[in-house]
Amino acid sequence: MIPARTIAVVTDYLQTRGIRAEVVLRSFDIEVSSILCDNAKIPLRTFADILELSAALLKDDAFGLHLAEATGREPLPLLHYITSNAPTLRASLHAKSRYIGLMTRRYAVSYVEHRNGARLTWRLSDDLCSQRQFIEYLVGMLVVRVRRQTLRSWHPPRIGVCYADPAHTDELIRILGSKLNFGGEDVSIDFDPDILDAPLQNADPELYRELEAYARSLLGLPVELNDFRSIVMDQIARRIATDDTTETRIAAELGTTPRTLQRKLMEAGTNFRTLLDETRMEMARHFLTNTDLPLTEIAFMLGFSELSSFSRAAHKWFGMTPGKLRRTVHGRPKPEQGAKLIQSGTGAGRTST
Repeated sequence: MIPARTIAVVTDYLQTRGIRAEVVLRSFDIEVSSILCDNAKIPLRTFADILELSAALLKDDAFGLHLAEATGREPLPLLHYITSNAPTLRASLHAKSRYIGLMTRRYAVSYVEHRNGARLTWRLSDDLCSQRQFIEYLVGMLVVRVRRQTLRSWHPPRIGVCYADPAHTDELIRILGSKLNFGGEDVSIDFDPDILDAPLQNADPELYRELEAYARSLLGLPVELNDFRSIVMDQIARRIATDDTTETRIAAELGTTPRTLQRKLMEAGTNFRTLLDETRMEMARHFLTNTDLPLTEIAFMLGFSELSSFSRAAHKWFGMTPGKLRRTVHGRPKPEQGAKLIQSGTGAGRTST
């Protein structure tokens, strides 16, 4: 699920092209008023379907790209402010992968540096891999933002997408460049080494640090990454809902091997299975006591396929069911500091799946 107000990015753009929001939203039984409500959420697939319908109504095969070109900002204010205020593009890309959970848990984003630069990868579910407009919106939005924030006329050295080669590629080449690869397993963008340290225009590093701490508290992530144990827990927490939390995957994200990961965890007096369980427990405690998310959503976010499995785990961790733990908590703490930091006319960010 994602915040319903994400749709406003689409409907605002549609109106500039002569289509009223109601024309699109009524096909999905969505009220226009609901997209301005902080608590309303929609499935991510519905957002992708709205992009496809919009493209059909406008007869615009490159609608996702044109939307990205016209807006050029993250649809969720908190994620936008964090990535925009990072001191360098490298820090911004790290933040995008680290805090994508603020917007959705339906897919993971990874950022990995290598000898020839770096790669940002979206690992989409099978039902999203065929959604061309959604994919081109994701990719186009990032490319446009990089150009605007670094003031460079930049084209990625490589872009990979998981949909088939389209009939017409003129707009793809105009906006993204010619280094396009179709029909892959994931969606990815490569970055040249010399652009990673480019400073972002009008960034505020101090605000970035404060918003980053706020985002970590919203997501139940370790606030301080000052030892190897907390670094591994951070990686687990970021991927726990995507069923992609194997030792092999976490080791790859940390740029090491499973054997080295095991050795370092043993030196820290723990092991991977224990950290996986501890991470789930701490995230469960956070979401049950600091949010009003439904229990079914929390179970999904923690990687449980059924609510009953989550309930059994919670009883093992806390000696009571999730519902009882939530009822025993009085006066949930509210992270008002972060809300005030981004109150400049757009409203505060909110944890969502």
